[in-house]
Amino acid sequence: DQIYILTDEDVLVPVASSPYANEEDLQGLLVRHPALLAGEQIDPEDPRRWILIKREAPVLHRGSEVHRWRMDHLFLDQEGVPTLVETKLASNPELRRKVVGQMLDYASNFAAEWSVERIQREFDSRCEEQGLNPETELANHLSGDIHLDSRPDVFWDEVQANLEEGRLRLLFVADRVPSALLNIVEFLNEQMSPCEVLAIELRQYASGEGTEKLKTLVPRVHGLGAVSRSRARRKRVVADSGSFVLEGVADEFELEFGMRPRIRSHRRGWVRLDDPNGLGDGEWLIYQSRQKGTLNLYFDGGAGAGISEEEQQRILFSLNDVSFQPGVQLKHGYSIKEERFWVGVEISGFDPDDESNWEDLQGFLKKAMRQMLDSWPRDE
Repeated sequence: DQIYILTDEDVLVPVASSPYANEEDLQGLLVRHPALLAGEQIDPEDPRRWILIKREAPVLHRGSEVHRWRMDHLFLDQEGVPTLVETKLASNPELRRKVVGQMLDYASNFAAEWSVERIQREFDSRCEEQGLNPETELANHLSGDIHLDSRPDVFWDEVQANLEEGRLRLLFVADRVPSALLNIVEFLNEQMSPCEVLAIELRQYASGEGTEKLKTLVPRVHGLGAVSRSRARRKRVVADSGSFVLEGVADEFELEFGMRPRIRSHRRGWVRLDDPNGLGDGEWLIYQSRQKGTLNLYFDGGAGAGISEEEQQRILFSLNDVSFQPGVQLKHGYSIKEERFWVGVEISGFDPDDESNWEDLQGFLKKAMRQMLDSWPRDE
């Protein structure tokens, strides 16, 4: 299994397959370089980005028997999907036998053991141990998103929703993926929606000696065909009944305020709207927060939209004069790094599983939108 490097001098340099010293070596690489999990292969249209929550993350089963395990890594992607990673070398017999059972143990007990609050605590603790600022680390992880969901509070809402829906990603990482494991991965993908199950073969090659030694790492994701079929099925199903209260409001916003939809249900329970006569290139978003029990209506100016400080102050000054009904809270913020301004309202009392007050909440949303637009600066 040989690869070659062709130098500028037209010299062919052989790079030979090189085994990892041990599993600790492989695990450490993923901690230092999460990009090796090949997010661009997992989702080419929206490459996955990873942020490490904890290494050696404990999982406990409580029942008539008590079992304790430690998964090798817990990551989150940019949509807040918990990603459970187990690493093994091909020389380890557990890669063919025990590793699948271990991963299923992790997955079946993870949601019961790991709340969003615990994930946040572990993330903060990991950053503190490494001398990092958690807010900066999370902002870097979310940077590049052009939607309001790059806000940290909304990101943690997404983590909560994924936990409630059982949306996990299970990754087996090895230097070689045996065919027996690949068959199991593809089978589990067909059966475990909304979970994703993938195997990543991370081969290592080396050339040179000593301090001149150069390593080449080549990740390859297996099981993507089964994932694509699973994703296609999920796209045809909206399991979150709470999204329908938002869709109805969006239709009325189009008729009453002349807004245009961008992408309906960007994620389940989200609606995005353009205002052709509005300010700059920003967009309006309506979404639900299960964690807070709120409906949310926000204007997001977008990164680098160029909304001046004077315009921001004019908007906030106008909105401060608006008397919103009880239970409606005005929110606003500005990211210096992204030059992003957002402002909006949160309406409390929303339960996606209880339709009894949906009509009232729809009325609150529409009234809040009218109040905001009445005080809104318009493009000439």
